[in-house]
Amino acid sequence: MKQMLTVCALLTFLTGCGTKVESPQVTPVSGQVRYRGELLTSGSITFIPPNESSNRPAIATIDKNGQFKLSSFKAGDGVAPGEYRVVISSLLSGPDIDNPGVPEVSAIPKKYSSIETTNLTATIPDGEKKMEFTFDLVD
Repeated sequence: MKQMLTVCALLTFLTGCGTKVESPQVTPVSGQVRYRGELLTSGSITFIPPNESSNRPAIATIDKNGQFKLSSFKAGDGVAPGEYRVVISSLLSGPDIDNPGVPEVSAIPKKYSSIETTNLTATIPDGEKKMEFTFDLVD
């Protein structure tokens, strides 16, 4: 009986005493990415919050139509309000399991693919119902 009580107490602790933890308010964010006026047809986009923020990064795949829909907690849910640096990556080719030494060839300037060098930012205001962004990348 004592073991049963210990197991029950442990299960209650691990499940948070029956309380449900909810994700913070997020705003659905979608958009498109262009490079030299043409839609980017592959890659990823990430909204990265500042280090001191408790916000979670949001990420999306750029589809063949140049569109993206950001996710923070679950697919397509969006982004918490705040300031973000935007990192975009799109590779034409690069290393893989069979050719690990092949260099990466980017479809866009490398400056957009690093938090240290990107000049792209986004602000998600509190209370927005939905937002769309278009990122026009240049050399």
